[in-house]
Amino acid sequence: MPMIRSVAYLTTVVLAMSTAAVPSLTPADKLAAPGHVDDAVFADGEQIVVLSSETSDPANGARRCFLSVWSIQQKKWLLTRPMDALPRALSCGGIEYLPSSRRLVITRAGVLLLLDAETLNAERTISVEPYNVVGVSEEDGTVYALSKPGYRPVTLAAFDLHTGSQAQQRELPGLDYSLGTSTEVKILSKNQVLFIQTEMRPITVPGRNSAVTLCAAQQDSLVCKTMRTAIPIASSRVSGDSLLLVSGDFADHGSKSRNQCIERLSLSTLQIDTQVYCRPDAGVHYSVAAIGNDFVLGYSGYGASWGWLDDGLLVNKSSSISIWEAKSARLMAIAPLPHEKSFTLPASVIRADTSGKKRFLFYNPTESREILLYDLSSLG
Repeated sequence: MPMIRSVAYLTTVVLAMSTAAVPSLTPADKLAAPGHVDDAVFADGEQIVVLSSETSDPANGARRCFLSVWSIQQKKWLLTRPMDALPRALSCGGIEYLPSSRRLVITRAGVLLLLDAETLNAERTISVEPYNVVGVSEEDGTVYALSKPGYRPVTLAAFDLHTGSQAQQRELPGLDYSLGTSTEVKILSKNQVLFIQTEMRPITVPGRNSAVTLCAAQQDSLVCKTMRTAIPIASSRVSGDSLLLVSGDFADHGSKSRNQCIERLSLSTLQIDTQVYCRPDAGVHYSVAAIGNDFVLGYSGYGASWGWLDDGLLVNKSSSISIWEAKSARLMAIAPLPHEKSFTLPASVIRADTSGKKRFLFYNPTESREILLYDLSSLG
């Protein structure tokens, strides 16, 4: 027994020393959004566009939506505009930036709103009912939509981004798409689509299952192959020829939690590598992102209380964002997160800059108005 304790102590010391040698990053800026943050995205090089909201009807929780533009260089808000074109609902939805046309896209369930990125003026609304919007391809000029959960047969439809007319639909009879399953869709190309699915049980319930289904077009149909994963997937990102997956298991102090890494699924071989990007002293959970082919980012930390009936799961002062070099999987830096605030862990978002600049945002869309901006240019 003494020998086991000695080995455990030595391992802890070695991990602490190796982590201490890794540079610590502080935010380059902190943005106080005009309202509750729903989503945020980099746009037009030196700007951040934030989709935020405030409660408009306390009786039903409906929210009024706003778009705001932050100048990274001037460090101030340039413009805030109410989005009256969006019907009031519980969530304002998600936002994406289309760089070629310099347009913004806001998606919410069966509606897509296209806006001018400079003026924030709404240009066009596209309804894809009875489907839900799952992706936009500026290159193909296509809006992709999936039939609502529980509908049979499961159908993937394509709509013209410019006219809103439906162009195509394909049935997916082999896809499990129930009301009890969370499904994230990633459009790889016009002929390839990924479905990342996780059972929607509380994170405190063990044994939740996840699967990744890759579908490829063959003539008028989609042929699919499903891979089961060993972790309940909280979020995922495509990086090169890989899909990065991160666990949604509760982040406690146990060895199982610390041993969880970002997993990498090869899209060419469909093999999963479970030990790629790791933080042995803290584990990796909930959020993952990639900055081009340079860096992989992941949330690391511990839950400090079981508060799911109250304010959500809290994090302690050990919580941070880990940054790895993508090719070598070497831990390059750690960005400690402020611990005087409570973050609901599964909702925390890491949003990378896709313009080629080595930057990312961190925010919590469930309870915070603050957005942290990090710059990784010093890492090479």
